[in-house]
Amino acid sequence: LLLLNATIIIVISISTDYWIKISYLVDRVPKGCRLTNYVEYSTIECANERRILTDQHSNLFRQCNDLTEGIRGNVSRWGLLYADSCTSFLWDRRWRLSSCTPLNDILALLFGLLGLFVLPLGLYSSQNREHSTRTSLLLGTSTISFSCPIFLSLINIHHIHSQQTKSRIDAIVRRFFFY
Repeated sequence: LLLLNATIIIVISISTDYWIKISYLVDRVPKGCRLTNYVEYSTIECANERRILTDQHSNLFRQCNDLTEGIRGNVSRWGLLYADSCTSFLWDRRWRLSSCTPLNDILALLFGLLGLFVLPLGLYSSQNREHSTRTSLLLGTSTISFSCPIFLSLINIHHIHSQQTKSRIDAIVRRFFFY
């Protein structure tokens, strides 16, 4: 049962992108700012700061959007969005929300790798009845290792919700996250 849980957790955490959905709501645009709505996305400009507002979805290690390649290419030339349909938080932190700490992302990856390392050891140990205690410890460690990235992701989500605004646009735009 522990082996099945660990396997399901690792498959879901790596292969699915719809854990967190990021969408935006602008209640009002103050003087000196301009909101431009397009079909697929919106842009907001205040003084020298410009942002794109488009729905995105992410999992523990990457963030994606559903924009077409042409639109994404145009927007990425402005430096407002990543050029590919998805970006990895591990290799490119520019697009990660500032409230998410790199330490949580690195620990999540390390715990996931630990789980992948310990799981085969638990399987091998389960072949011998005399090693039942070792098997249960290894499989339990693997399950906990696969659960830690999810817990760390929840900590990041909490940080996102409690983030203090750092720019004028952040004060205008409210992010909504759906799990």
